[in-house]
Amino acid sequence: MPSNLINSGTHTITVPENLPTDILAKRGIVSGGFAEHTRGYYHSRKNKKFTDLLCVIRGVLSVKFDGKKYKLRKGEVLVIPPNRLCDSYIEVPKSNLFWMHFKNNSYWNRIFGSEIIVKPLARFDDIHSIMHVYLNEVYGKHRSMIILESLADTLAELVKGEFLLNQRTSKQEQYDSFTEILSRVEKNPEKDWKAKDIAGELCIPVRRLDEFCLAYTAQTFPKFVLKTRMKVAKEMVKSNTLSIKEIAKKVGYATPYSFSRIFKNYYGKSPRKWEA
Repeated sequence: MPSNLINSGTHTITVPENLPTDILAKRGIVSGGFAEHTRGYYHSRKNKKFTDLLCVIRGVLSVKFDGKKYKLRKGEVLVIPPNRLCDSYIEVPKSNLFWMHFKNNSYWNRIFGSEIIVKPLARFDDIHSIMHVYLNEVYGKHRSMIILESLADTLAELVKGEFLLNQRTSKQEQYDSFTEILSRVEKNPEKDWKAKDIAGELCIPVRRLDEFCLAYTAQTFPKFVLKTRMKVAKEMVKSNTLSIKEIAKKVGYATPYSFSRIFKNYYGKSPRKWEA
């Protein structure tokens, strides 16, 4: 951060007074803080010296990497390992985030892995709260090093626990969990199945979820959901026992119009013509 932007009186970027020892650095955390961005904010990130972690507190963070675009909302996190390129930007009036930079070392690289991660934080409330308490303490007039050391330990352990599962879970365990999720999709096509939610449940990046799905179904996860819904819908249409509105609801579409449009795009003719 350029020194002229810090504590200058004309910007809202501030840093606390120096501590006797760099508490966060001892845990491999380069820096951290809270940020508020407005529409138009854009940052193209490719950091060599640290892993970038950003989590949405309020609003929406749009990100793009590997040709795909995602929108992160409250409690969802973006992790960008060293030397990976990711664009992040704000398309809504205002969004609040917390962020941390982790050293590019063997310890944190083992925990985060080498792929960009988009997932919900299982312990978002805890991590958010610890960061707030640390913030209040480090900016306080009578800072306690004992409290700050304890908070830093807790913060590092919470983050480690959130991501270390990526390394602990064997390929067989991931496959078993993945096939169980495919079965759930087939049994409950009406649910709002989102790739980022499932990736978060499996503690893997969305990219890895699509790799699993392509390997075992020859489709990405969204296309598998679509195929499942259309297969179920076709059987319901052929049975001629439910209205189009009822079928739409049973396969996860809010309106008969949206269902009919997607059904026609998939099969080449509308449900009503299929009935006829």
